[in-house]
Amino acid sequence: MLVALVSEVFVESVQKAAESFGMTPAFVGFIVVALVGGAAEMASAFSGARKNRLDLSVGIALGSASQIALFVAPVLVLLSYVMGPTPMDLQFWPGAVVMMLIATMTASLVTNSGRSAWFVGVLLLDGLCDLRHDALPVAAPSGMRPSEQ
Repeated sequence: MLVALVSEVFVESVQKAAESFGMTPAFVGFIVVALVGGAAEMASAFSGARKNRLDLSVGIALGSASQIALFVAPVLVLLSYVMGPTPMDLQFWPGAVVMMLIATMTASLVTNSGRSAWFVGVLLLDGLCDLRHDALPVAAPSGMRPSEQ
């Protein structure tokens, strides 16, 4: 009963904020609600980590990623055939496939030992920054068109 009440208050407040900021209902549904839901999930993971319950924290984080990969992405592809102007597919560029492979292997290696240290966390953050840097598009130098590079 409490969850229903909190959900109703959340929906009403988001609707009022969306109207005042001029957001479309699709943007609110796909972006804002997803961000708030993910924030609550990550807050639970951080709370578990703060209480030295790393098994709970890692379980929440990996469970969320698995849920997105195994359920949400395929459902969005199927819905795109019905709702979208052009159908989506699950063909990824090779860099994305390599990054996913590296992320999966890293998560497996880190979580299989059952132990953790601060240095492992620093290495993981460094690896994340490297992947983020590799995934960002490279801008053309000023005054040059991309075809002239």
